[in-house]
Amino acid sequence: MIHFRKMYHTRGIFIRLLMKGFVFFVDVIKNKNGKLAGESKTSTEKIHFSIQEIIGFVNKIAPTLEELARVIDYNQNVFMQASNKSKEEEMSIGKIHSALEAIKDMGGELNKDMKAMAYK
Repeated sequence: MIHFRKMYHTRGIFIRLLMKGFVFFVDVIKNKNGKLAGESKTSTEKIHFSIQEIIGFVNKIAPTLEELARVIDYNQNVFMQASNKSKEEEMSIGKIHSALEAIKDMGGELNKDMKAMAYK
């Protein structure tokens, strides 16, 4: 009987120690989870702050980008007009060149005719 009581008592101590260890383990996990939750909240707040800063920067540069787009569009139109004028001038110069060639040819023909008349 003594042996049985001793074993029961030892088993009881073991169970109590096991329960205390389990409670300690649960407390450790609870503390770790609390720390992780706090760190997660801090990280979330930092991310939110960073996103708000980015939104602020975008809001500040958006009008400048819109103005830049208008200036680029205006410049593109100016360059297109200049290119079209340049092509028109090139065509006009070609026409002038053709007219000068025709005048030269007529002058040559007139010169031949005058020489022919002079020798008659």
